[in-house]
Amino acid sequence: MSKAKNILLIILAFFAGSIASIFATIAFAHGGNTSLIHGCVGTGGLNQGRLRIIAANGTCNANETPLDWNIQGVQGPPGPAGQGTGGFVSDLNGASLTNVDFRYRNYSGTNFSGADFGPANSSNIFDHTDFSNANFTNVNFIGTSSQYWAFQFTNFSNANFTSTSLEFFGCETCNLSNIDLSNRTLNDIVFYASNLTNVNFSNSTLTRFDLRQTNMTGANLTGVTWVNTLCPDETNSDNNGNTCIGHLTP
Repeated sequence: MSKAKNILLIILAFFAGSIASIFATIAFAHGGNTSLIHGCVGTGGLNQGRLRIIAANGTCNANETPLDWNIQGVQGPPGPAGQGTGGFVSDLNGASLTNVDFRYRNYSGTNFSGADFGPANSSNIFDHTDFSNANFTNVNFIGTSSQYWAFQFTNFSNANFTSTSLEFFGCETCNLSNIDLSNRTLNDIVFYASNLTNVNFSNSTLTRFDLRQTNMTGANLTGVTWVNTLCPDETNSDNNGNTCIGHLTP
């Protein structure tokens, strides 16, 4: 009986040791919740403080502490509303914009008053750009190459176009009052239905101009040479004795 009892104790001790060993290496289960991130943090030895990420149905070892946290946090308060059009600010008053490429953008209604655009190296920096209702009052275009620029309902009042190339410049229903275009050779320009009050054209040559329906009240036309120009009353200067004088009323 004593020998049998000893054998039984040995067997029980073996199973007890096995179970203890299993619990020493095995895990604490996380429950399989896929809406959480599951981790295990080491609690002793070389593993102290070490974090490892496990699967939703994974387990932590006996020397690790389970740690779970949400995949998605609580939504925060909404941020302040943005400003501008198409991701751009709508007020560029007084900005330095030399050599900026504005192509393929929407600047409709943008305030550029007092900004500095010149001199620009590219002749097509405004290609395919929407500047409708933009404000260019008192803007500096000195030395810019404005070939193939096209505008509509744009305000250029008092802008400085000194030494600016205006070939193939189009501005329909624009405000160009008080600008100085004197002593220039100006070709292929469209100012249809625009405000040209007090514009200085003195001693300039206007070739293939479109001045139909323009308001030229107070414009300085001293010494102007007219070549194939459409006058405000929609007649052609070539048919008026090479002049639009006397044909300035739309």
